[in-house]
Amino acid sequence: MTDALPLPLVVKDLSFQYHTRSTPAIQNINLTLEPGQVMLLAGSSGCGKTTLMRCINGLIPHSYNGSMSGEILIHGQQVRGMGLSQISTHVGTLLQDPERQILGTYVLDEVCFGGWGVGNGTGYPAAGRTPGKPGSCLGA
Repeated sequence: MTDALPLPLVVKDLSFQYHTRSTPAIQNINLTLEPGQVMLLAGSSGCGKTTLMRCINGLIPHSYNGSMSGEILIHGQQVRGMGLSQISTHVGTLLQDPERQILGTYVLDEVCFGGWGVGNGTGYPAAGRTPGKPGSCLGA
């Protein structure tokens, strides 16, 4: 019998309150991302979408201060205690404003840039991205 692989993302009872705020930005968030699953995070302005993503990608607590409780597991590893460089090998963030992206032209170029940035040889330009052909680093 083979052990099951850890899930890509598990968030358990996650709450966070910025030190500058009197109320939590997010409270008791629970979610699981299964292998191959795509998840849409949608909601009104100020409901906590960005805060949740900052917790998952490690910007909280590394760049934003506050009180966090609960746990986040990426492929079975606790995010708490991981460095940003280690988290970035598993988690990427695309901003909602395309003009604020690193490369800014194509979403797939942003994805490819992440692989190259951590030196795993799978991203832009290491995998032979073809200029003008978005996503060529992924074989798309």
